[in-house]
Amino acid sequence: MPALYFGIELPFYFNIKGANALIYHPQREPRPLKWDENYQADFGFDTIEYGDWDAELRLRVAQYLDRYQPYVHTLELGYTQGNHRLALGTSAIGIGANYWQNSFLLYPYKNEFLFENVRLNAISYTYKRDALNLKAALGGNKLSQAIGLLGLEYGGFQLDFRGTASDAHWDNPSLISHLAYSHQAAKFNFKTDLMHKYVFAFSDRASRNEYALAAQANYPLMPECTISLAATHEHGKYAPFDAQEYHLAINKTWHKVTVSPYIAYRSTDECLRGNLLTTYELYPDACIGLAYGVGKPKNSDLYHEFILQADLTLGF
Repeated sequence: MPALYFGIELPFYFNIKGANALIYHPQREPRPLKWDENYQADFGFDTIEYGDWDAELRLRVAQYLDRYQPYVHTLELGYTQGNHRLALGTSAIGIGANYWQNSFLLYPYKNEFLFENVRLNAISYTYKRDALNLKAALGGNKLSQAIGLLGLEYGGFQLDFRGTASDAHWDNPSLISHLAYSHQAAKFNFKTDLMHKYVFAFSDRASRNEYALAAQANYPLMPECTISLAATHEHGKYAPFDAQEYHLAINKTWHKVTVSPYIAYRSTDECLRGNLLTTYELYPDACIGLAYGVGKPKNSDLYHEFILQADLTLGF
């Protein structure tokens, strides 16, 4: 009996981020030292294509206290015909991706986005033509109930609307409007996200308006040296009501070594802190780093932190 063979290239990858921190509070006797750590692993397959079909699978193992919890981060199966694509899957969505928490320090964060993180299990339709991208999705999750999403991307502009049957914080129905812009040039790049959320009145709960803004700019001072400025402002109807963060970092690279002095201010506890991070590139997509930091919240004592961290990726 003849045999039929066919092959699909599986672009498998494995990434692990880890950080160990020793925090020293000189005034906290008899235990001035505190240990902290965070580890996160991602593995799976980048987009696999077979004819008109494509699939993506990304699994994550994240640390929660003294245990590790695996879960499906992204799972999607799609079918494309011309400019039209239909997909079914689950993924994390939110507003404000790839700001400083992913850029300056390797320390892994549980949230990929600055604002409005949520899980979306949905069926989606996308129309793509040149620089134009239109998307509609309908689905939800057990916490937010039903979620509808409409989005438009053109060049560096992005406009989308998200309707939720049960807001993650207020339980009322809500509508989120999001406008984003990014610009990349040889000597300058800039990005910003503006979000407005209207929470509808429901039962005995009143309507509310909340908004948030984030912006970041990178500018090369000299070859292999970049200065980065970032800021956020968030206004909500619950404590801390108004919150701001400001970040300033300089990244200077010599061959495989990058030195990054970093200053940040957080308004919620009026904390000013500084870090000095030195990173060594073992090979592309793999590096280790040492960091020293010092900070002073308003109602707490001065602290020092020493961090050993690594970001390693293997793909084949």
